Amino acid sequence: MTTTSSSQPIRMEINDQVAHIELNRPDVLNAMNVELIEQLIETLDSITESNANIVLLSGAGPGFSSGGDITSMTEDISETRFNEIMNQVKEMILKLYTLPKIVISAVHGPAAGLGFSLALSSDYIVASEDSSFGLNFIKVGLVADGGCHYLLKNKLGDQKAKQAIWNGQTFNAEEAFQLGLIDKVVSDQPFSHAEEIAKQFLNQPIEALIETKLILNSLNLPELTNTMELENEAQGKMRKTSEHQRRIKAFLNRH
Repeated sequence: MTTTSSSQPIRMEINDQVAHIELNRPDVLNAMNVELIEQLIETLDSITESNANIVLLSGAGPGFSSGGDITSMTEDISETRFNEIMNQVKEMILKLYTLPKIVISAVHGPAAGLGFSLALSSDYIVASEDSSFGLNFIKVGLVADGGCHYLLKNKLGDQKAKQAIWNGQTFNAEEAFQLGLIDKVVSDQPFSHAEEIAKQFLNQPIEALIETKLILNSLNLPELTNTMELENEAQGKMRKTSEHQRRIKAFLNRH
């Protein structure tokens, strides 16, 4: 068994063929700051080289992830630094999407914004009845990112994806399941159910399952990559708008 420190923003444990990655900033609903994103990238690299065939992705505390860390959006950073951060977001999503393992997201509570994109880039999503999937980007004057335009379009089609992003829509677990955004709804303990699903996968010819994933995802990779480049460029424009700055201040004043 391999483990990482419990005080880090990412916790990782490998047991036999199953790796567990836990987002570990529970006091801020696992909001993704630069440190968490960088550590997740490093963790995915280490898992790639491991003997694990399944990755279980979950969040500590009351929810999966509230998305990008809002407080960091108010920081006065250079355009160069902003672009570096957005490229790290791109790298994180692409590494998860192309990981030569089966990735199961176990979602409870909110998976919002970038947290929703992260879950969508996995291979299988099991969620508890109390979970929600939110497209809250528009509420702070931003476009969806983390490949969300492609990942949503791939599941909903262009028109429904566009309207969901425009409306800043939040789906409850049952709505998300009926739309095909997630794969299974359970009453509670989604991580325990994810472990059972992992066992079912491991009882099948797991190498063939992984190869199937890699074939299908590699066909989609050019479009996903292009989507994130367009999102990152658009986000650079949006962060300079007075509308975004006004909405971020209003959000922080409410919280």
